Amino acid sequence: IHYLSDAELERLASEVFRVLEPGGYWVLLEGNSESYGVNLMRNQIGQIRSLSASRLFFECAGFAECDLNYEGFYSPVLPLYVNFVRKFLRSGPIDLSDFDSKTASLIPERRRALWRLRLRKPLNG
Repeated sequence: IHYLSDAELERLASEVFRVLEPGGYWVLLEGNSESYGVNLMRNQIGQIRSLSASRLFFECAGFAECDLNYEGFYSPVLPLYVNFVRKFLRSGPIDLSDFDSKTASLIPERRRALWRLRLRKPLNG
């Protein structure tokens, strides 16, 4: 959804709500605007919408929020270089995922790279 304008996200949320079966889930994984690496993501993606701004679109469409989790890691200092060393210069196989690493667990959740939001269409929706 990070590539969508506000108007496009509003239409998408309404359309997903329309076609989703009552009780069905919509799971989103997006760049976290409060992440230590937000500037790196903005350089790659462009717009990084805040979680609170995104929630407004989902709520207006009629979704109920089930849960929210954070995952991934960017260092608060030199995030690009630290990630390069962590992922490519370490011994062992390359692991690009970072949702449950010990390193990621050392920083506050709200500063992690991504947020994962699980939404549900109400049974009476």
